[in-house]
Amino acid sequence: RYTDSKGCTDSTNKYITVGGTTAFMGNLNAVCANDPSFALNVGFPTGGNYHGTGVYNNRFYPDSAGAGVHTISYVVSSFGCNDTATKSITVNATPTVTISSLPNQCASTFSVSLTSYGSPSGGSFYGSAVIGTNFYPIIAGAGTHTVYYTKSNGGCADTTSASLVVDPVPVASLSNFSERCVTDGVFTLSGGSPT
Repeated sequence: RYTDSKGCTDSTNKYITVGGTTAFMGNLNAVCANDPSFALNVGFPTGGNYHGTGVYNNRFYPDSAGAGVHTISYVVSSFGCNDTATKSITVNATPTVTISSLPNQCASTFSVSLTSYGSPSGGSFYGSAVIGTNFYPIIAGAGTHTVYYTKSNGGCADTTSASLVVDPVPVASLSNFSERCVTDGVFTLSGGSPT
């Protein structure tokens, strides 16, 4: 409204847009470093974008982030105004386990200890014909079998596997010998199978 020196007045008006909204984030549960990636969906109001270590296209990749505590930001925009909320996510370390090459076994062997093949020690073995820390070729039978080794550090675990070949028991046979005289000379033995 305006009034001039003669007392005349006039007024006009315009609208002004006041933008902005408040960003919120829910809590993020702890994950393991070897967990698969997952979509981040704890931000409100929806439609914002997430940022931080291990975040790509609004997904969190624990293996990329690595073990530790990471800050995730959620940014929402409204009429050119931004607001940001942050939360922390804990990525727990995962033990890296290995299982060394397992030697071939004979199908007639009763049991083989697996303890020395898994690293680090203290994990668990499982698989066909595996009982405790022993593999039983006599139960597994001839063929290729998979032995698994897993170890947990309390909250996170890692698993690996190796093949173990059980060889079939050879079947030995021997043909009958012809009669010989005590005065016969030395002769070569034959007829044994397999040769």
